[in-house]
Amino acid sequence: MPADDLPASGGKGVVECLLNTDGAADFDTVRRCHAAILDQIVEMDENLMEKYLGGEEPDYARCTSR
Repeated sequence: MPADDLPASGGKGVVECLLNTDGAADFDTVRRCHAAILDQIVEMDENLMEKYLGGEEPDYARCTSR
């Protein structure tokens, strides 16, 4: 399971939380998990962080290895 997929439906499914903001994982909402992962990603790149804090959404294709 990729790092941006979380268990859902009592461990019987997964939910992708980098590209999605709706739904529920087994331990939290997808929106909160999405925000936490995005925060960690932008913290690693100062230019990306400046854009993100300025209201620009990151290029999600560049944020994932899929």
